[in-house]
Amino acid sequence: MKNLNLLLETNLNMKFKCKSTNNNDDVYIVSTTSTLEPEASKKDLKVIQKLLNGFELEFINFYKKYNGGLFHHDENIQALGLALFPVNMWKKSTKEMKSWYDMLEEDELEEMGIDWLDDCVVFAEVPFSGNYFAIVLKGKLAGKIIYSDHDNIQSNYYATSFNHFLEKYLSDPIKEIAFFGSYARYDDGETDKQWIPIKTV
Repeated sequence: MKNLNLLLETNLNMKFKCKSTNNNDDVYIVSTTSTLEPEASKKDLKVIQKLLNGFELEFINFYKKYNGGLFHHDENIQALGLALFPVNMWKKSTKEMKSWYDMLEEDELEEMGIDWLDDCVVFAEVPFSGNYFAIVLKGKLAGKIIYSDHDNIQSNYYATSFNHFLEKYLSDPIKEIAFFGSYARYDDGETDKQWIPIKTV
């Protein structure tokens, strides 16, 4: 947890060098903030324990301090790198993620390796994308974090645990934002250009 605390502190205020989506040589420096919500209630912690049943420890250790957060947002929260949901949004978000797979038959899901759909809990998303992060509770991926990408109706193994998930993103947010699909597009407040982060400064 010590390394994670240092990473959280480092990411509270961070500047990104961005390129324009117009594919020219223009650059823009955006100042981002990561906002962490106050600690989860005892009731919420019990919900975590009940929902995750055996995989709750790392979540509880984090949520005892922060009930979710918004990572790398601009001043008006018009762009975001990652949203970590408060506990009271987990069930709704899990239902929303599952709805993306309604068009597929059970045998199609099995062929795609998506056999965890009935046994997972969503706890985070890539904002403005419809793509989610979930912890798998049963099967060969039990305890692992997957990234559900609705654009291609697929899922990708992302991290070995909740702490690994946070450490992976916070260690190199530029790389991870690009991996997610570069949905974090910042506004300079003066032009209609969209700016994609390419480097921390």
